[in-house]
Amino acid sequence: MVTSKLVHLYSLKRLFLFSVSLIFLINTNVFSKSVGFDQAVFRITGRVFFYSDILEMQKALDVLSCVKQPSFLSYYMNKKISELRNFEWSPEKLKNEKIVEKVSPYLILETLKLNLLSLGKDTINESELAKIGKKCTKLSWSTLSVDKKAFLLLEFFLRERFTNKKSLRFDLNKYRENLSKKEKHEYFEFKEFSFKGKE
Repeated sequence: MVTSKLVHLYSLKRLFLFSVSLIFLINTNVFSKSVGFDQAVFRITGRVFFYSDILEMQKALDVLSCVKQPSFLSYYMNKKISELRNFEWSPEKLKNEKIVEKVSPYLILETLKLNLLSLGKDTINESELAKIGKKCTKLSWSTLSVDKKAFLLLEFFLRERFTNKKSLRFDLNKYRENLSKKEKHEYFEFKEFSFKGKE
């Protein structure tokens, strides 16, 4: 009787150790897939941005659907927001695309963010939201992610600064070029890797 109990306890112990080992292996595998294959994309003023950062920014771009068209931020980047939002970050696509061309809009955004931070503006009230789009007033500012807040701030900032519609594109391009020269930045070489794209 005692012997059978010991055998049973021993079996339970082996099952427990096996379960712990299995969980460890699964978690290690998930960790390597989610972190180990992430990759540095560009550096600006000392901060390094990864593909995972770009994915977060890409997801946040949907907040700009509330702004009046055309979006000044879209003009500033020389890219349609929908094009950026819908691009799939898969290894197959990255092989066939010019990587710098795909990540440069995000570097441009970060450069503009740095300039806005230097001005000290970090929030928008309801009347200011209405200036960039009536639909934007329905947003709850306190619940928005940092990136979404930043994009709305940037849209408002550009609309306030550039009011001449006739020279709008020219003025935005000139401003972007000047900021690009001002902030030190570099792109990192792309290496093939497994990466989880947009969900």
